[in-house]
Amino acid sequence: MGHFQAQNPAQILLHVDGGGGTGKSFLIKVLSSHLQAAALPNPSPICRVAPTGVASNQIQGSTIHSLLRLPVSGAFTDLSPADAAALQSRLRHVQYLVIDEKSMLGLEQLARVDSRLRQAFPQRGLEFFGGVSVMVVGDFFQLPPVRQKPLYSTSTSLSSMERRGQAAYRLFDRTVFLTRVQRQAGDDQAGFRQALQELREVKLSIPSWNLLSNRVQAKLTQSEANSFRAALRVYSTKARVSEYNHEHMVHLNAPAIQVEAKNQGNGAGQAPSDNAGNLSNKFPVAKGARVMLTTNLWQPAGLVNGAQGTVYDIAWNAGATPREDPPAAIMVDFDNYDGPSFLTTNEGRKIVPILPVTRDFLLRNETCARTQFPLIVSFAITVHKCQSLTKDQIVTDLAARDFQAGISYVAVSRVTSLQGLLLEAPFDRQSLYNHTPTDGL
Repeated sequence: MGHFQAQNPAQILLHVDGGGGTGKSFLIKVLSSHLQAAALPNPSPICRVAPTGVASNQIQGSTIHSLLRLPVSGAFTDLSPADAAALQSRLRHVQYLVIDEKSMLGLEQLARVDSRLRQAFPQRGLEFFGGVSVMVVGDFFQLPPVRQKPLYSTSTSLSSMERRGQAAYRLFDRTVFLTRVQRQAGDDQAGFRQALQELREVKLSIPSWNLLSNRVQAKLTQSEANSFRAALRVYSTKARVSEYNHEHMVHLNAPAIQVEAKNQGNGAGQAPSDNAGNLSNKFPVAKGARVMLTTNLWQPAGLVNGAQGTVYDIAWNAGATPREDPPAAIMVDFDNYDGPSFLTTNEGRKIVPILPVTRDFLLRNETCARTQFPLIVSFAITVHKCQSLTKDQIVTDLAARDFQAGISYVAVSRVTSLQGLLLEAPFDRQSLYNHTPTDGL
């Protein structure tokens, strides 16, 4: 708080490093809460962003694209005078920017953040990040950026934007390490914590391999394996996720509909969900389907990003034609909902109506909007979708060939205990033991 209350404080460029479950998101929320309280009655002096919609929702923030009006696709250009004025107004009171999931942030993206902040604070436009204090949080052993060079890249073949990003990144001169694992707490999880640390470093020992191998489905009792029937499956590729979800939708033996978003703006329908407020362009749904909430609707009641449930019913407005008109609400029986009852089943389950939401985003410097239900089918999801989540049960497959560093560690570290993990098949230790340091080092 001393830095915030000081007169003309020096800019802070800080790393916060920690493995999965060490409390990084909690730290961000506590820091934000204290700064917001100290700033009253003025607006909050801190903004929280992350590269993806899932990650930004976990810290109650925004995506980098949406906050800084970065284009989803196409060339990066300066904002128009009107858009620059709007951004300056929005960030007028901001002194601190927290960027979560830094492993997914590339050099080019960091350069774009730097450029936008200089535009937002023109009076300090000659300084990196417009003089704003920036904290990058995350774990370089987790998922790397898509189609960009990571922040720690030592490549000498860089574009002009990547060189600008590298110059900005080299100014981060302080680091805080979070070392105590909170997610898998307790003495009974000590072996699991050790195994996770070894997975993180791609140095899985024989004892840890044996420990994890005991969670292979074939080694569990039938009753224990059955307890994972509704558990989230986490796979490394979209193809496998799509196959699993399709297979289980078919087995529901219930009529399914394709829920299509309403898009506004040129090319808005082509924007991926991560760049469109975490809303899918379309997704299938049927009674009995497992779904996951993709935004925070009501945190005290458990309606948070990553909350899973089962579709109880699909509702249309009076006079609508189900095969032609979009539904008005999707009724969901959430696993851990703890709010008032809108509809209660004969079994005492509370059913929650989920309504469409609208999110604005920038595409090729044009403001677009998407209206859609904040849900995805979630019999299975990709590892990229699960980074930042914490789940009581996870089913995954370490035998599958990983397509990026950090996949196995991210998938397994989402679960709160060893007993909440089920592995679909035996796996080879050698695939999780690298004799040379990983890029994350």
